[in-house]
Amino acid sequence: MYMPIAYFICPDGKKTKILSCLNKCHMRERCMFLPTLRAIASSSDRKLFKPSVTELITGTREIYLKRTNEYP
Repeated sequence: MYMPIAYFICPDGKKTKILSCLNKCHMRERCMFLPTLRAIASSSDRKLFKPSVTELITGTREIYLKRTNEYP
């Protein structure tokens, strides 16, 4: 079971659910262009990707926690 990233951290420091951010930004202006935010959100689904070299040298517990829990 893999858990994708659940939140973006906005420039003002607030955690915002990804879907909520993509639908309507709570700030006056978006921090990034909407296509960029969509690409980041879609690339966060770790089921679709093989592990990277960085992920392979990271501790086993940390990777397990990132894959099984929501995190910003």
